[in-house]
Amino acid sequence: MRRPGLLILILTVFIVFNIKDNKSVNDSISNGNSVICGVITNKKYKKSTIEYIVSDSLISVKKYDWELNKKNGISDLSIGDRVVFFGESEDLDNMNVKGFDYGMYLKSVGINRYLRAKNFKLVGRSYLLSKLSIAKDYIIKTNRFLYKELSSVVNALVIGRIESIDEEIQYIFKDSGTSHVMAISGLHIGLIANMIVILLGKISNLKKIIAIFIIIMLYSLMIGGGSSIYRAISMMAVLYTSFFLDRDFDIENVVYVLSSIFIIVNPNVIYNASFLLSFGTVLSIRIFTRYLKLLLCFNSVCISIAANILTIPIILFFYGEVSTVSIIGNIVAIPFAMIILVLDFLSMIFFNASFAISMAISQVNVHILDTLIYVLKMIGDYGVNNIVIKKMGIGAMISYFVIVILIDIFLERYFIIKNKFDIVDKKNFE
Repeated sequence: MRRPGLLILILTVFIVFNIKDNKSVNDSISNGNSVICGVITNKKYKKSTIEYIVSDSLISVKKYDWELNKKNGISDLSIGDRVVFFGESEDLDNMNVKGFDYGMYLKSVGINRYLRAKNFKLVGRSYLLSKLSIAKDYIIKTNRFLYKELSSVVNALVIGRIESIDEEIQYIFKDSGTSHVMAISGLHIGLIANMIVILLGKISNLKKIIAIFIIIMLYSLMIGGGSSIYRAISMMAVLYTSFFLDRDFDIENVVYVLSSIFIIVNPNVIYNASFLLSFGTVLSIRIFTRYLKLLLCFNSVCISIAANILTIPIILFFYGEVSTVSIIGNIVAIPFAMIILVLDFLSMIFFNASFAISMAISQVNVHILDTLIYVLKMIGDYGVNNIVIKKMGIGAMISYFVIVILIDIFLERYFIIKNKFDIVDKKNFE
């Protein structure tokens, strides 16, 4: 069979969801008083609450309630703190917010418990996570000093901290179809890996591969991890393993198998837009870039168009709106984002060694970031170029994918018969 990984994925989805649907026991935690103990791996500040991630649990705390704990000598908790939380748990199966199934969303990202904490007790601290938390705070504070009002955008690009970004800037990125560049993903993991490769040199031995993944895993722990990060790291592991073994892996089959593994670990991930978009983007680029290269000269244009073929219906299904200028937006945003990340990295390196150089680099970066925001604003044009669909059913999305898959099969066979491997890149078909 041409794509055994696809068969594995189909069988996995069928078996996992058949077992899930036949379960008679409700796995959700019922409402009531509860206690959760563990190490904080991530935290986010909302308008009126602070959210902490502890293993597979999300703890929500009202900022006002936390003020009452100052008498304990602790005004806030940090990543790496080992804490006992006391509060009231929520039933994720019956957790809707303004018509949105928030409980299902939490389960799709690996959260199985939700606690509205009323009190806590600090019982210890993880040494590694505490040091990584200090490094994260250093990045945030240094960027605030160097970039002032634009620091929130830089911190979003570097460590995925999007909660403090101005709403207008968030809208500009969303309107131009480029908001994904502010979510830590394969783009960031790939860039960090490439910078490490530049520093270490050619991947010639196992030690360099281990060093790359230790640094990447430390980075993922620093930013709080998450399924999207681990998916990107998994793909990176396959890529560098193929380089080390000097073998070409069939990326399509690898994506199908990795998808199956993530679904087995967490069946609810199939309802997560980020999961579908991340793997859909990789597949879409892999499958359709080779055909578009026959029609277009610029590789970046081919990749940007190809990435949208399998992801547009997913975006419409989950969000009901898609930007028709996202192709142009991504062609502009991705190179800019990579330059901004590299320059920010350099500005932090020189911050303590040479303040003048650090400031000079940051000022150049500010102008680049201003230019990016201005260009994206012009591209998006305040939603004028967006397609809005009130509702796209699951049936329509599946039909679209079936048609696209049939087209791919037809084109692949056509190019094999016509022996056009030399034009398209033969390795893509092997």
